[in-house]
Amino acid sequence: SFFIKYSKLRAEKGIITNIIFNAELKHRKERIEFFLKSKKYKVRFLQQSTPAEIMFYKNKSCILILTKEPLVIRITSTEVTDSFKQYFEIMWKTASN
Repeated sequence: SFFIKYSKLRAEKGIITNIIFNAELKHRKERIEFFLKSKKYKVRFLQQSTPAEIMFYKNKSCILILTKEPLVIRITSTEVTDSFKQYFEIMWKTASN
């Protein structure tokens, strides 16, 4: 529920976000319906199974491990963020609509 609330706030501010979901969610649209309907999100899917997420903005990168006890690692570094952006672009091109 935190993620949905945070995402709605981001959308209200007009921030367009690209998200790559696990492919299994493609068949469970009720869980991602908000993202699919919003014009503020571009969604793609990859065959993957991991509790980890990576997000980045400006010169900050966050690695989120969504396990029973979630862990967030925040890195402030332009070089690291640029590296994650390159990695994301490769995954985005591979992901399906």
